[in-house]
Amino acid sequence: MRTDNNRIFLIALAVLVGGFLLFMILPGSGCSKKKDAQTTANKDKMSPAMRTYFERIENPPTPDKAMEILRIGNQRYVQMKSNYALGNNIERRSFLKDGQWPYAIILTSCDSRIIPEYLFDAGLGDLVVIRVAGPVLGTSVFSAIENVLLEGRCHLLVIMGHEDNIAIKQAIKAVEHPGSSESFWIDSVGHKIIPSVLNAKKNRSENSRMEEAVSRLNIEAVMAELKAGSKLIQRHVDSNKLKLIGAYAKIHSGKVGQLKK
Repeated sequence: MRTDNNRIFLIALAVLVGGFLLFMILPGSGCSKKKDAQTTANKDKMSPAMRTYFERIENPPTPDKAMEILRIGNQRYVQMKSNYALGNNIERRSFLKDGQWPYAIILTSCDSRIIPEYLFDAGLGDLVVIRVAGPVLGTSVFSAIENVLLEGRCHLLVIMGHEDNIAIKQAIKAVEHPGSSESFWIDSVGHKIIPSVLNAKKNRSENSRMEEAVSRLNIEAVMAELKAGSKLIQRHVDSNKLKLIGAYAKIHSGKVGQLKK
């Protein structure tokens, strides 16, 4: 009799567990289908520009594709045919409340004439821009880059210098006129650039192009330091998840060129 009771108990328990599992699985499946249908419906209501942006989110650009997007955007800027308004509107802003999907990180200086969003004709959510004198590296710069990489959606990091850079000029001045200190903080940035100044002079760069030579050497030094100073960046580069490139911007034309390796 006791055996029969145990058997009945086990059968009842199995029925209860099975029913509970069905209850958990079926509603979840229904919700998933409902969510997919809702996403499709929302996509159909999007403007053509927003649908293009949404498709880029679904298929994140490879490093080479991201470089091509930057190149084409810069071409529009140079030719004064920018589509800037397409990426800066209520529709894009509303969509981005749920997250960001940038296709490139741009590390450049804090010059008011060098605005990456304009130079590459980019919109909201397209670029993560880090601006710092030099540019040179520090704790906050490493942290900002690594936070983006941890999200796993961005696969291109651009280190961009430009002509008429005040930090580059100060570093050259510090080498050519020792003791002409401006301030502790200016000198702190300049000291990080001085090795590039010395290398430029060692390579006998023409004085007329000294600033550009130093800027380009500084970009190369920053790229090397990024990989040496961050295991996360190095790991992404080694696994081809991230591409590092150097670039140099011309203020008068707006043209951005990639540094030759």
